[in-house]
Amino acid sequence: MKIKLLFVSIFTGLGVLTLASVTEAATLFLTPSSVEVGTGEKIVVDLKVDSEGVSFNAAQATIRFPKDLVEVASIDKTGSAFSFWLEEPTFSNSDGIISFTGGTPYGVSGGSIQIFKIVFTPKGSGADNLSLSDAAVTASDGSGTNILSKTIDAALTILPAKVIPAPKIPLPVEITRKPTPASGLPI
Repeated sequence: MKIKLLFVSIFTGLGVLTLASVTEAATLFLTPSSVEVGTGEKIVVDLKVDSEGVSFNAAQATIRFPKDLVEVASIDKTGSAFSFWLEEPTFSNSDGIISFTGGTPYGVSGGSIQIFKIVFTPKGSGADNLSLSDAAVTASDGSGTNILSKTIDAALTILPAKVIPAPKIPLPVEITRKPTPASGLPI
């Protein structure tokens, strides 16, 4: 009887340890983590998941961006690990947010799983962050366990347009000639 109780205690303890490692395993991140561009240049940022070896099948988040600094030009789902979207990636340039809820019927895992790509265009110059909030990454465990342990934002710097001075054009040199009388002209 004591052997069975010890076995159950060890098994339960291992289950708790296994569950603890699964409950906080994924990172939702924006890449590159730091962007520096000049005004007029496109900014391309990827949203990815590092599942740290745990299989997941869905994610959701809200991405907040500085609406006075940039605006979303497009969102590209090409190459996404997700094949269905409960909430298509949508954006509001007036509110400065992007939101989505997506998934796949099969579990995926890896260190850099593509969710989607965002293309921004600068509206001004300055520095701010693209930040993730209201995020979750759910394990492919049949229970939808949230395995998100952290999010990584991206720093954004838009440099002011370089003012290129107009080239200095030298003033024209006045040409002066001494008049000479005409000769050999027909009468």
